[in-house]
Amino acid sequence: MAPIEAAPISPPLAEPVAPPVAEVPPAEPVASNDPPAWPWAVGAAALLIATVALFAMRRRRRLATEEEFYEDPLLADPLADPLAEPVAVEPDPFVATPQPTIAPIPVAAAAPIATAAAVSSVESAEVTQAEAEDIEAMAASSDPDAGRPWLEFMMRPVRAGTNDDDAVVEFDLTVGNTGSVPAHDVRISSWMFAAGSPQESEMERMLIEPPADAKLSRVSIEPGDAARVEAAVALPRSALRGSVLPVVVADARYTLPDGTEGRTSASFAVGLPSGEGLEAFAVDMPSGLHEGVEARLHGEPERV
Repeated sequence: MAPIEAAPISPPLAEPVAPPVAEVPPAEPVASNDPPAWPWAVGAAALLIATVALFAMRRRRRLATEEEFYEDPLLADPLADPLAEPVAVEPDPFVATPQPTIAPIPVAAAAPIATAAAVSSVESAEVTQAEAEDIEAMAASSDPDAGRPWLEFMMRPVRAGTNDDDAVVEFDLTVGNTGSVPAHDVRISSWMFAAGSPQESEMERMLIEPPADAKLSRVSIEPGDAARVEAAVALPRSALRGSVLPVVVADARYTLPDGTEGRTSASFAVGLPSGEGLEAFAVDMPSGLHEGVEARLHGEPERV
């Protein structure tokens, strides 16, 4: 057997060796021609500060203006608290209770209406002989009916005014019969009230029934004759205010020939003469009693 020749063994491949790299020196800084950026940053910051300062200054100016024109706000009235929801309460069981017996209360009788006598009084009264000239003066001005007595009045105030307690009128009242028949049982009365007082509205009632203490005298008067009554009447100052113009009422009732009653009445205001009127008397500062006072008819005389 022929020997087998071995194939020639190729030598191992050598590892490639990298070529050496030459070191590159660091690059030198390249000088730039652009301007630096920090001035722009400083300028922007300054602009921002200026803007903030301007805004703050304007805000302070606006606040000052608002404070100058500030007005208190109108406050609405507080709303009422809402009503609480009603709570249903269970009612207590009904218990009947006896009703009390109420005794009737007696009603007091109505007080009588005050009359002039309640506020005036006769201080004095005296019957004397009448003056002849007064009788003649009454006869001259009278127009009597035939066949009956016909009484006329002549009022002559003597003094009037106010003192510490009362308003007083002193007067002479002449009652003359100018008729052709005697006047028998002549009942002369007089009382006084203040002009404009409530008593003035009660005159009709008082003339129907004169106050009990107003009677002055009871006489008989022949035809052509007269009786004179000297009297004084007074009103308490406590019932008066401011000033008072006294009004004196004269009333005479007598018996007619047929047995019926005749009546003559007249009212006279008494005061100090003042032009065409009469001056009232002060109540708060008593003036004392004045002479030289006058009497004038207050309303129309009444005759029955």
